[in-house]
Amino acid sequence: MSVHDKDFGEFSSKLESLLGEALSKSEQEAKQIVALAQAKQHSELSKLEEEFSSEREKIRRECEELAKQELAEKLAAAELEAQRLINSAKEEAVKNALSQLISYLRAERFRSLKKHYIDFLTRNIENAMLEYAQVIVLAGKEEYDYLKKNYPDLHLERADIEGIIIYSSDRAVAYDCTLHTLIEEHQEKLRNDIYRMLFTSKKSV
Repeated sequence: MSVHDKDFGEFSSKLESLLGEALSKSEQEAKQIVALAQAKQHSELSKLEEEFSSEREKIRRECEELAKQELAEKLAAAELEAQRLINSAKEEAVKNALSQLISYLRAERFRSLKKHYIDFLTRNIENAMLEYAQVIVLAGKEEYDYLKKNYPDLHLERADIEGIIIYSSDRAVAYDCTLHTLIEEHQEKLRNDIYRMLFTSKKSV
């Protein structure tokens, strides 16, 4: 082996030693870099997981709140609709009852209600006669027949009405005692009375 070969061998051996140290150092540095990267990645993932979990919880609470609000709105709307239907049904019942009452009054005023109805007619005629010397009475068919028979001196005129209308002799003043006017004047009270009888609970005595 020549001197040059010996020198090259020592150089080569030294180079390999240096290279091994460099590689070892690089490997350690690489491992540290990887470890740091993994730690940072883990930290970032943990942070993202926490943010995601927090956001997911926030969304869940918001969804629950929206669901509760929507449910409350639907319940309120349902209650309003139910109340509207109930009120409508009550109104229809009152309307039907009032219609039946009016039909009964018209049909029975000279039958089962005759005494009360005659008292009402004569009281109004007598009050008018006290105020005016003479009166003129327009009367429906049944009223006309009854008054002509029982009050022969009364100035009567037949009219296509239900009930009577009492005029002063100059016809300047009129007392409308027709069923139509009576019903119109007392309709609200009749409606209230019917509603109370139909829908107000009676207290036990």
